[in-house]
Amino acid sequence: MRNQKQKTKSKVAEFFGTIGKALAFVWMLPVLAVEGLQEYFEKKRKAKQPKPEPIKFVCSECGETFESDNIEKEMRNHASSNGDYTYSKPQPCPKCSGKRTRPTESDKAFYQRLWDMEETATFISHLSINWGYNDNPIDEGQQEFKCTQCGATFSAIDIRPHPYSASFPSRCPHCQSIRTLPTSEEKRASRYESIWLLMELTEKERKEDKKEAIFEKFAANW
Repeated sequence: MRNQKQKTKSKVAEFFGTIGKALAFVWMLPVLAVEGLQEYFEKKRKAKQPKPEPIKFVCSECGETFESDNIEKEMRNHASSNGDYTYSKPQPCPKCSGKRTRPTESDKAFYQRLWDMEETATFISHLSINWGYNDNPIDEGQQEFKCTQCGATFSAIDIRPHPYSASFPSRCPHCQSIRTLPTSEEKRASRYESIWLLMELTEKERKEDKKEAIFEKFAANW
């Protein structure tokens, strides 16, 4: 008798378990349908997007010229009535793996600023809320900079990582030092000291990474 009751309970539990699985499946059907439709429309959206066409790039590291996809990024422009504009994202050099590349017909000074910003982005984002890095840097037009190493003054694009941040240091075209600042900020040079140190550290690490990449490429082809 006891065995019969246990069998009955087992059958009842199995029945309700089956019902539960069926209800769960029915409940999941609309969820799966929605996810399927989202994936379908996402694929259609991507298919409609024009594929990037290859353009010629030049590497500032080794001088190599190569073709790569023209992937555009948006630059927010506060200094012009023309509004936002796009630029071609630097592509890695196939010869030396360098990241300091630009389209052959582009403004080298503009890309020099972008390279410096990309390399120190992680450090800057943790340095201070006023130096928070933004994926879409802001172009504030031209500004006069001064080099604290050789004393030269020069005009460069005023790119800012954050709408309310100070101007990003621009590499001196005369002595190649990154220890520069806007002439209007000369009396507050101390606020730039941390940025200069981080940029110099990043530059050192970048050169070491480049040497390691060249060695690995050489070893792979040996």
